[in-house]
Amino acid sequence: MKLFPMFRTSHHGLHRALLLIAIFISSPRLLAQDYPLPQVPDSILSVNARANYVVERFWQHYDFADTTLLGTLYAEQALANYLTMLTYADDGPRNASIAHFAEACRSNRQAEQYFFKTTERYLYYNDSPLRNEPIYLQVLSRFMLSDDEGIRLRSQYMLGLVGRNMPGTMVSNCQLRLPDESLTTLHSLLPQSGACIVVFYDPDCETCLSTLFRLKYSVPLRNAISQGRLRLIAIYAEGDEKQWRETLGEMPKNWTVAMDTGDVREQSLFDLKSMPTLLLLKANGEVVIKDATFKELEQHLLNTAQ
Repeated sequence: MKLFPMFRTSHHGLHRALLLIAIFISSPRLLAQDYPLPQVPDSILSVNARANYVVERFWQHYDFADTTLLGTLYAEQALANYLTMLTYADDGPRNASIAHFAEACRSNRQAEQYFFKTTERYLYYNDSPLRNEPIYLQVLSRFMLSDDEGIRLRSQYMLGLVGRNMPGTMVSNCQLRLPDESLTTLHSLLPQSGACIVVFYDPDCETCLSTLFRLKYSVPLRNAISQGRLRLIAIYAEGDEKQWRETLGEMPKNWTVAMDTGDVREQSLFDLKSMPTLLLLKANGEVVIKDATFKELEQHLLNTAQ
């Protein structure tokens, strides 16, 4: 089973299962044309230990000098398999493996550029079934050592952007304009207790409108707001105040609606790679879920209502 470049998510669970089966039966390949996995000794039994063994030796037979492999399904599938295995490995072996991978990539500039860009696509974007920001941050820290200035600058920028508003950290603060023209900050709008959902939206975005509709009519969300357990802050960050004001009437009265005055975009305070972007916060501003889905938010509210 392949994990193709367009991220066929319906197959991803099966692909993970195949990888686990492969390391447990010491199968060198998932399919005949695949890059071979290291064969794990039968004496190594646990999933983590076998994953550690695989990631530590994963690239030992890959020819980074062969640029004809770049862009092929063979190379991309090898990377997808590798990134999947990293999620099962322990911290030490995973960090060492990523360091080795980045160093091997530096042996050929074309290979380095290809694997750097493709790793970003797999680990960073929301539509990827392999999305994993903590591992992506580890990868970026190693590619910061690149001799390629473009890769170094991109790594530095992405480390700052992706590293913001991670779960367990304080949400970034920004200046906001309220409908009555007064200025405030996100931190000033946080509730005294309960939880807070922050939604960055664009009224021209169909996905935003769909998500806002679901939030508006979600029974758990409406109950949480009416019971004082939740505050929802909707922030328009696209810069067109006229459009924002024209659509204010469509927003629920019990939401706090505001517009970014420029901080969010100009200082890249939030990673708005897709719209809408949702965050779940504690009342003190600590991030609980970054890039939350509607389902995650609703489930959290159901769990906390019990």
